[in-house]
Amino acid sequence: MVTAEDRGVLESWVALLMLGLLAMAALIALVGSLYIRHEQAQAAADFAALSALQSPRGCAAATEAAARNRARLDSCALGIDDIRVRASVPSGVSELLLRLGVPPRFAASSHASF
Repeated sequence: MVTAEDRGVLESWVALLMLGLLAMAALIALVGSLYIRHEQAQAAADFAALSALQSPRGCAAATEAAARNRARLDSCALGIDDIRVRASVPSGVSELLLRLGVPPRFAASSHASF
């Protein structure tokens, strides 16, 4: 026979389980968002490097290419036969990430040569 006390304990366990599932879903969404931002930064860096190689304007073309990809060009080093760029994109959830100790921007580097 189920008593009122047993029913209250069961409701507490169900509430805790639901809270745990909600926390897991939020964590999965956050990690997915961070992964997407990193991939965006990598794509922007790759596109910037290729743009710089194909244009006589070099790093200016890389800066424009990064901006078209909603990224910021952090560095651009044009060598004799290659280029190295670093681009970053905003994390999108900066305040939360700062509290967790994660940088507010995600950066990626790319290297291309002739």
